Amino acid sequence: MNIVPLFPQRSWRQASAIVAFADFQREYTAAGRAFAVTDPGPAVARARRWLETARAKMLPIAHFRQYRNGAYFNRTSPFADWIDGFRPRTDEILYERGLPSCYADSGFSDFTANVAEPLIILAGLSADQVCLATAVEASGRGHRVIYLSDCSATPSLGGLGEADAHRAVSAVIATYADVLTLDQLLAEMDSLAPRRSFA
Repeated sequence: MNIVPLFPQRSWRQASAIVAFADFQREYTAAGRAFAVTDPGPAVARARRWLETARAKMLPIAHFRQYRNGAYFNRTSPFADWIDGFRPRTDEILYERGLPSCYADSGFSDFTANVAEPLIILAGLSADQVCLATAVEASGRGHRVIYLSDCSATPSLGGLGEADAHRAVSAVIATYADVLTLDQLLAEMDSLAPRRSFA
């Protein structure tokens, strides 16, 4: 399935964009862990490329990390640490929460409430948790989300393998957000760059 929404130029110009990298933590990439994606490599590589691009363009970047009590995402566990290449820089924002949605961090919720027409460009692990929950809540708040489907991944769900599960979850997210690939996003940004800075 290829979802390619149309973007009126005014929606890019008027929005206040924040680039969100959600839960790029080792729990999702360590073999044998309960939340691990079997083949996260392609999505992680594209997300890393997007992070490097966003940094080069000096876009505002926020990183989200989840912590829970218990065996998974425990603050003291090495599996809760960042995947290589995703550790926040000192000039980037870090939000932490214990629930799936990025809005569960009160600092992020308060921040977006005080931004005119917030636009969240979201990539995350995993799509069935943080990306879906954030897209649903953003829609309810009247905030716009661009979900980068190929910079995100989904583990197997029910009888679906990872690829089919990811397509299914991305289709659900499309009910609440705009779904793009990284190349589609970059093409949109490049087409508008001569008229106005994306940020």
